[in-house]
Amino acid sequence: MLIGFQGSPEEIWTSCAQWWRDHGLQSFADALGEPAPITLSGGESCFVFPPVSMQLEGMPQLVELANYDQPCRIQSEMLSASTDRPNRPYALVLSHGIPEWTRGLTSAGLRTALLEHRVLGLSVPEYLSLQRRAFEVFEDHRFDDYTGDPAGWTWLPASTAGPLWGMGYYNSLKGQLEVSACKAGSKNPRKGAHICRIVGHP
Repeated sequence: MLIGFQGSPEEIWTSCAQWWRDHGLQSFADALGEPAPITLSGGESCFVFPPVSMQLEGMPQLVELANYDQPCRIQSEMLSASTDRPNRPYALVLSHGIPEWTRGLTSAGLRTALLEHRVLGLSVPEYLSLQRRAFEVFEDHRFDDYTGDPAGWTWLPASTAGPLWGMGYYNSLKGQLEVSACKAGSKNPRKGAHICRIVGHP
């Protein structure tokens, strides 16, 4: 099973719009626009997002998607972090799992690695949405479980606050999802990054 949706562009857009509606975000569903051409490779799936300005305005609702046994704990810097995404609808093509080549790197090292592989990491709004979708698909927190094997502890490099980078994980001991602002020099062999690419109309 994969986190995102598969099928024709029309099927993917329709499925994503319904998902947003099912989670009380009708405005997101209405803002997805027309389907864009998409080609998925093996192990890839897709999730469609509204313009980034709408995502940031809807952060309170997105944070609600991350409430489990305890409310989501999100560092204040990440609520208003700069988000490197287009201000138009776009499709996020997702690869399955966290690649090993993303683990154990500082933010500078990860930036270089992502450029070399021609892929992107997630933003905070995307992470909050996708972790909920993953929980619904798998009925567990394997997507971002801090104590998982392999760990789901992930950089969120598309969201930055000055020198700080976003970082997210599910703390199974607390039953709580946490989003932090992480120092650029931080690294850990267990921390990596979910990767993606963007597809959409110019």
